[in-house]
Amino acid sequence: MNGHYYPVYVKNPGKKPQSKKPKLTQFQLMVVAAAVFAVIAASSAAVYVIGKIANPEAVKIILEPSLDYDGLGVWDEGLFFALKDGKVGLIDKRGKVVAPLVYDFIYEIKEGLAAACRGEKAGFIDKNGDEAIDFVYNYVSDFSDGLALVGNYDPSGKVYRKSGYIDKNGELVIPLLYDTAHPFENNMAIVGNKEKFGVIDTTGEAVIPLVYDCVEIIGDGRLIIAEKNMKCGILDNKNEIVLPFEYDAINIYRGSREDLKKCNLLCIKKNGLWGIVLFQ
Repeated sequence: MNGHYYPVYVKNPGKKPQSKKPKLTQFQLMVVAAAVFAVIAASSAAVYVIGKIANPEAVKIILEPSLDYDGLGVWDEGLFFALKDGKVGLIDKRGKVVAPLVYDFIYEIKEGLAAACRGEKAGFIDKNGDEAIDFVYNYVSDFSDGLALVGNYDPSGKVYRKSGYIDKNGELVIPLLYDTAHPFENNMAIVGNKEKFGVIDTTGEAVIPLVYDCVEIIGDGRLIIAEKNMKCGILDNKNEIVLPFEYDAINIYRGSREDLKKCNLLCIKKNGLWGIVLFQ
């Protein structure tokens, strides 16, 4: 009979050998205790989470997965984006179509209206999914300060374009006059023609004339950085010079827009040397 035998040595032959239990060190005892505690804690957490998930008061399925779309996402006030075959529309929480899936893009609601695109035209829909402003422009921006930037491409088909602003009734309150335009913020907007830039207010009046090579509104809109003839300066919103046009560069804090609102420091450069400006 073949086999392997492992001898057991005992002090007292004839007595049944007993295995000797090793003693645990204090550190090993601590490790074991910690492991046991972790297992108990994990088990308790799992039971708590399962209880919460199973609690119908915590999570309630309003509509079981039954909608045949390529994608679904939250839009606003109980409405959802629905995507199918490259087109997007809106549905309510019961799955009923609110806005047909005919749009290429639907953006977020801003000031009660959302910009949307359909083919080569853009307009606005309201919170009910109805078309509130006709789709007659080539491009639009979100509403801000009660106005939205709109524009059309040149009839020749070139990318050259003219921009203006409409109100929430779709009325063109500032005509399509500008080669370049930005949305309003703090009741001011940067506009440009023939590579010269300035700032207008919500009535279309020029706050800063269109004579500068570059302008940038800073802070809450009381100050404007401007550049002319390769020199930079700062103007206030009454077109008065606050910092003379004798600097080679004026750089603002480069963070998010929210961070920029909290920062009132500028970097200035003159004759190859840098300095810092604090503005109020």
